[in-house]
Amino acid sequence: MGSRAKLASDGSAPQPLVIRSIIDLVEGRSLRIERALSEVLGVSEQEIMQSSFLDRVHPDDRLRTVREMQRTAAGKVLEGFRVRHSHADGTYLLFEWAAVADDPGELCYAVAVVDTE
Repeated sequence: MGSRAKLASDGSAPQPLVIRSIIDLVEGRSLRIERALSEVLGVSEQEIMQSSFLDRVHPDDRLRTVREMQRTAAGKVLEGFRVRHSHADGTYLLFEWAAVADDPGELCYAVAVVDTE
C-alpha cells in the first residue's frame, strides 16, 4: 500500500491503526510488537526489537516519554499519551499510547493509535 493510511472496507475513510506491544521497562526495548508497527515506521521488526524504544521517539518528546515510562513502571496507568515516532523516511507519525505495567514494574503492556495521515 503506497499510503500509510488504511482504508475502510468500503474505501471511504481511513481507519485508525491500532498497534499493541510489550516493552521491557528496565532495558527500554520492545519485547513483542505487531508487524503493523514495522510497516508503519518503515523499518524491520528486527530493527525495532534490537534498538531502544526511545531511538524512534522525537528528540523533543524523549524526556516526557522517559517520565511517563517511569510513572507507568511505578504503577500509574498511562492513557492518552501522545508522542511522535520517526519513520524510516525521516518524517514523524503521532502515536497516542495507553499502557499498564506488570506488578514489579518491569514489563509494559501498551496499545497505540497511530495518526497515519
